[in-house]
Amino acid sequence: IRKRLDDGSYLEDRERLIADIQSDPALFLHCARSLLPFSETGLAGFEPLTELRRIDSLKLKSIFDISDRDISMHSLKEMNPKQAACLQYALLSAHTAGTIAKDAKVSPDLAFSSASLRQLGNQLISWNYPRIYSQAISTHRRNKTPLNLEFQKLLGITPTEINTKFATDWCMHPEIRHALASEVGAKADPLQTSSHLTLPKLCRVSELFAQVKDPVNYPEAAAKWEAVENQLSASLDMNGFAVATKKVETLVEIYAETSPAILHLPLAAKLLARRKADNHGRELMEKNTYVQQCPEHLQEKFLEVYALLEQSKLCLDAISLLLESVVPHMGFKRGCLFLLNQNNLELQPVLRIGDLPLSAYHTFLLNAGSDIAASMGSNVPIRRDALGVDGTLSSIVYGALNHPRYQGVLYLELMSEDEQSHPYHGLAYFHAVRLALNDCLGEGIFDRRSAR
Repeated sequence: IRKRLDDGSYLEDRERLIADIQSDPALFLHCARSLLPFSETGLAGFEPLTELRRIDSLKLKSIFDISDRDISMHSLKEMNPKQAACLQYALLSAHTAGTIAKDAKVSPDLAFSSASLRQLGNQLISWNYPRIYSQAISTHRRNKTPLNLEFQKLLGITPTEINTKFATDWCMHPEIRHALASEVGAKADPLQTSSHLTLPKLCRVSELFAQVKDPVNYPEAAAKWEAVENQLSASLDMNGFAVATKKVETLVEIYAETSPAILHLPLAAKLLARRKADNHGRELMEKNTYVQQCPEHLQEKFLEVYALLEQSKLCLDAISLLLESVVPHMGFKRGCLFLLNQNNLELQPVLRIGDLPLSAYHTFLLNAGSDIAASMGSNVPIRRDALGVDGTLSSIVYGALNHPRYQGVLYLELMSEDEQSHPYHGLAYFHAVRLALNDCLGEGIFDRRSAR
């Protein structure tokens, strides 16, 4: 943020500043407590995001002209799993509220700020009294008692009371203070009185959704959500919840670079799966020795393909990327994958590469004496000059697929300029593509109806 303030990035794009502030609850809360001297509404109350859009650059810089320790004495590197769960809750409830607010005819800024400040007490307790926070969460989960009640027993104060105190001291907008204070005595059902979503109810809906995404600490949330989901869909675009989740999953990836505890979060599941797939893909690519002989820029493209692969699974996305993006960069202008139909012993075109439709490629009887069919009996690919699919003289390479499940032939045509400058690469690159295609097929079932 300091760097972007110095280089003027926020002058023409204040929304970028807002997005950066919204990515970190601690930064948002720092702004909320620091903006009062610059607010035009003063003691009448203000909304932080609105003030951040309005304030001039010099005043904005002064807010961040402090050390990191002035914002917080804690470090993400020290975060434990319970604190990480609290962070996920704060991020998801705030971003959900801000995303669905328009459908509820509520200001997105007010919704985000209110939802964020409603999590202030939980975050302060989780970081300053980590054992008490963990104990309260565990008791709440085990006994199904209100979380506020557990904090009251252990600390003599509730997160709601902390939220209300700070919101008053920082002169937050009256609607924000109302959204915080209204939590007192609220029932678990966020639609307890009517289907009309006021700001406080919007916050509780967002919090219930955040609880659904943390089933370990809030095991009953899914049933509560199911009970109100149909009613919510009458007034909200339910896709907004998925949009907010995706935002937070992106933020979780950023936090994971600093704190290993983040990897325990439910919203880190996709990140973990991708890392696992990346590792598997890299290991698989290392076994493709022909790829290792390719230039670095081609190896990088192959890595994009291999990164999509999971253990022994068919991956159509990886096949599509290989044939549509990687193969053309290797100097092949077109081609086709033929698979053997065991019922009638025909080699049928199933996947095309390049500019011509699949219908341009013929079907070959296995025992009819064609060169394509004859290549099924050899592990060595054949390269020769012949008429290509479009009727022009081309340098072509074809050979058996050599997959344990699928019998077939891979056929490729080289671009003429590549044939002249790299006479050997046609065969070497064919080997790399063929083995990569086998890896993409995995042990899955290839549906011929998905062919293009």
